[in-house]
Amino acid sequence: MADADVEKLAALLRQSQTLMIELSGRHATAERDWDRAQSLLQGARQIDAILQGLGNDPKGPIMAPEGPGRELPYYYVQYDKLVKVGRSRDGGTYEQRVTRADYDVVLDRLRKLADKGPEFETQSLVDQCPIPKHEPGIVVNALHKLGLIESVRRGRWAFADAPQFHTTAGDAWRRVPRS
Repeated sequence: MADADVEKLAALLRQSQTLMIELSGRHATAERDWDRAQSLLQGARQIDAILQGLGNDPKGPIMAPEGPGRELPYYYVQYDKLVKVGRSRDGGTYEQRVTRADYDVVLDRLRKLADKGPEFETQSLVDQCPIPKHEPGIVVNALHKLGLIESVRRGRWAFADAPQFHTTAGDAWRRVPRS
């Protein structure tokens, strides 16, 4: 099976797993159907085993977000979502999430931009992505934290290695810490 096919299959399995976990919670809380909730969680656990068998470890590298005092913003993956934790105006924190599907849309556009040249504008990327307008910025900043993209100035970015971005970007999701 080709790597692209394995990634597609893994993405579908992760989506199914996330839905099973969500449904399990609903059955446990709203309907008090404990047997159904347990069955759904068991199915999610079996998907973990399938993903590991495909060489696509669902847990990824174990680097859970640290506690108080961690530099903000920071990013992690929770199920099929990229999560940004940032500082709120009142001094607390807030979270924003980008689904894996929307993350992949941004990555696809970034790959096309990397083919065109070593730099790009944030607004150009946002205009090309048919997703909520704040999400491309979250993905770009997460890739910046991974060292794949460098800030040239506010609103302008450069690929750390534009010719290799296709390759390195494909591995980025797995490099983001897991919750």
